[in-house]
Amino acid sequence: MSKVAVCIGKRIPRIPGNTVYLTLFGENPLPNTFPIYYLPVILKSLELDGWLSRREINELLELSSGLKSGYINFEKLEALWGEPFKTIRMFFYGKGILIENGKTLSFWVSPLFATLSAALVALLHKDVLVIAWMDIFNNNQKNFIFNLLMERSAKTFVCFINKRDRSLAITDHLIIDVNNINDVQLNVPLKYPIERIDGEFIELNKVNGLWMPTGKVYDSLIFRGGCIPRRPPEVNYLEELFGKEATLVYEILDELFNNMPLSLSIFLNILKEYFKNSKKAAGILRSLLSFKIISISQANVYLTERGVNFYEKFSKS
Repeated sequence: MSKVAVCIGKRIPRIPGNTVYLTLFGENPLPNTFPIYYLPVILKSLELDGWLSRREINELLELSSGLKSGYINFEKLEALWGEPFKTIRMFFYGKGILIENGKTLSFWVSPLFATLSAALVALLHKDVLVIAWMDIFNNNQKNFIFNLLMERSAKTFVCFINKRDRSLAITDHLIIDVNNINDVQLNVPLKYPIERIDGEFIELNKVNGLWMPTGKVYDSLIFRGGCIPRRPPEVNYLEELFGKEATLVYEILDELFNNMPLSLSIFLNILKEYFKNSKKAAGILRSLLSFKIISISQANVYLTERGVNFYEKFSKS
């Protein structure tokens, strides 16, 4: 059976199991942290949401190449790049996706970041997922989301208010709200007429090109949440990028800020003096250059405009 099932109707079916629901009326924010190896997919979703260009994605991936493996969050991405990640943090501030037995867990779709919302939950949730409604996405966004869903090991139910022929082509599993759609509106080859069951969804499977009711029925769920933005706390960019070494990096930038420009040889000596290790000093230099905090011109070191911003933010924290 297909990994993706299609639901049609104006309501959301209740799917048994450790199911997570993503909907405009979800009741929780999605998390802001994810494994760094998902970063290319996350950035692509932001391109489809209209926030980043392909060139900007390539630059951001180059900037992030200096980060350690493991997890990354939107605070760190804001430190690397700025917007749209500060705005993203207004809507994505959850702690994780953890289902308690017997409880229904739903997350809201952020209207400004709809494709990002779908991508994040598809990547992070490893069990059954319901997305309602797919009608809000354009064709390019739908294609991207469907490709992600087909890679998941668990089942995904994608809900449409109206029937979508293309979506039915990739599935053999259909759930319809018989209160809102009849045989004629459904317009698919049926082996038997659909029997109306008040207040219920019915399930159909595709067998030899014909859709056949399985006899299984589902009730519906109502969510009364919705996207709740909050003002994100300020990010100390040096701490995000350098961790426990941020204070030493700040002191080095302070020397550069007050004595600019410094010759490269003098700047290297300052790094060695602070870090007491040539290899470590060389690594910090690479990071400062990679994150575009400093620049080198004609054997002199300068603090970039971005670097000045980092320096001033740290001094005020």
